[in-house]
Amino acid sequence: VGHISGAHLNPAVTIAAIIMRKIDWLLVPFYFVSQLIGALVGYGLIMIVTPNELNANVCVTKVHPLLHDYQGLIIETVITGLLVLMVCATWDGRQSTQTDSVSIRLGLMLSGMFIATSQFTGASINPVRSLAPAIYHNYWKSHWIYWVGPPIGSVIASVIYRFAFYEK
Repeated sequence: VGHISGAHLNPAVTIAAIIMRKIDWLLVPFYFVSQLIGALVGYGLIMIVTPNELNANVCVTKVHPLLHDYQGLIIETVITGLLVLMVCATWDGRQSTQTDSVSIRLGLMLSGMFIATSQFTGASINPVRSLAPAIYHNYWKSHWIYWVGPPIGSVIASVIYRFAFYEK
């Protein structure tokens, strides 16, 4: 799938792909709709296999009660920016012969970011990942953070990478 679509499961990665000129603007609506459908179907499947006793707010992203919204916004912006920097590095022509461990590197980085920040914001890094549980559980408190932080982090990181490091 990755060689066909780029395996964009995250709108923040799609935004970076636009800035890095990896996809055509005409495809963006299809990516965004597909990501939304995937999140809704995926979360629906999680709810089907999760016993009712355990599914109260399962996977709902929340800002820790001791944090202010702006702190959650900063966390989501930074961790999404770090993901996007790594993705941009994989698109760099200088890395074309070093792709065999990309999934391991991305997985380890995401795991580290999740361990470090999940207790603060849920470490969403992906707006549609937060949307599906919010819809199902009707939980919208501070939800805007997950729609503002990741795109900001994506734009900042991909612009920095494109103009400071990128070689075609």
